Amino acid sequence: MRMQQVLGRSAVTGLIGVLACAATNVQAQFPTPEVTKEHKVLKKDVGVWDGEMKLWMAGPDQEPMVSKGTERNRMLGGFWLLSNYTADLGGQEFRGHGQFGYDVKKKKYVGTWVDSMTTSISTMEGTYDEAKDEMTMFMTS
Repeated sequence: MRMQQVLGRSAVTGLIGVLACAATNVQAQFPTPEVTKEHKVLKKDVGVWDGEMKLWMAGPDQEPMVSKGTERNRMLGGFWLLSNYTADLGGQEFRGHGQFGYDVKKKKYVGTWVDSMTTSISTMEGTYDEAKDEMTMFMTS
């Protein structure tokens, strides 16, 4: 029994050593990318925000339905802004989740959106105007 415990501990110690070497090799092969100034723009939205949605359900010539909500944003690894939005929308609970980042290959801001009232995922691409401190995103669902 004692010999099995010693061998078991040696095997675990050896496995930990192998995993540590593998992690080092992976890190060398796939270095962590740099956080760019474009990624840092996203950090401005971290926090809790009051939100307002306006929906023109009856058409553009009619008064919109207005809904108040709360957006909670946090960063993931310096690259991605994760957003959770909750609201009361016409007496129904609305929940939405977005992920926003900067794609260095496309040289564009990108994002996805899902919510509790749709059955498809929306994707977004856009740009940031530094002079206006304004981001414009175009959504496709």
